[in-house]
Amino acid sequence: MVEAKLAKKVKLEIGEELFEFKTQKAAKDFFTKILYKYPKKAVIDDERDHLALMALIQNHPESQTKIGNGIASFYIDDAMMGTRCFHINRVDGSFTDFSLGSAITGRGDTLFDEIKEACREAVRPAIRRAKEKYFKEYANEDGKIRCELSGELISRDEANCDHKDLLAFHNLVTTWVAGYELSKGIKITRDMLSPPKDNQYITTFINQDAKENWVKYHHRLVNEKGSMRIVKQRENLKRATSAKITASKNPLYLHEPE
Repeated sequence: MVEAKLAKKVKLEIGEELFEFKTQKAAKDFFTKILYKYPKKAVIDDERDHLALMALIQNHPESQTKIGNGIASFYIDDAMMGTRCFHINRVDGSFTDFSLGSAITGRGDTLFDEIKEACREAVRPAIRRAKEKYFKEYANEDGKIRCELSGELISRDEANCDHKDLLAFHNLVTTWVAGYELSKGIKITRDMLSPPKDNQYITTFINQDAKENWVKYHHRLVNEKGSMRIVKQRENLKRATSAKITASKNPLYLHEPE
């Protein structure tokens, strides 16, 4: 029998004010509305919205660093890949961004999350070039091709490059990390990645050996198996978590004989 997971409530407090949500999704929906309520670069001037964000930032795992000498105001600005995120204007004139997801959950990214982000950034230029070449070669007179999953005609702006099935990106990174660490006899550590700093939206590799090894591994498997395809963004997001390797509820662990 599958056990139902209890939804996790979110309580955010600032002074005597309490913002309470039945689920993390409800909290995310609430703050996402604020995120898109204002134009980019605009200061969040609604008193209630400002208060809600003051409560939210207290829950961020790096709240002290993010707040710094104090918050003068919040504003909306670009993040990466056409997205936007909340930013803080500090009283000393400095500014920084903060992750909505981390602030809601109260947890920062794991080391694997950051490795995966660095891996994605390392292959992004090659994937972008492949996408442009594919559309030049195969698009119809309207500049569209068919989504491999839905069959729908889609434009380049509507298209995502998808890592297919068992060679989903998450799985590629998982197997590469295991292979790299085994072959090199070392662990991938945080100091092999770009250090955290204000307004750093993407984690990257600073260890060139790891970066080059990953890129070669990624390209070789993708090309050998023909596992990358063009799909509509919505279709890609639908299946984003389904292809991950997840641990069994009661896993078996293998050991060498003593």
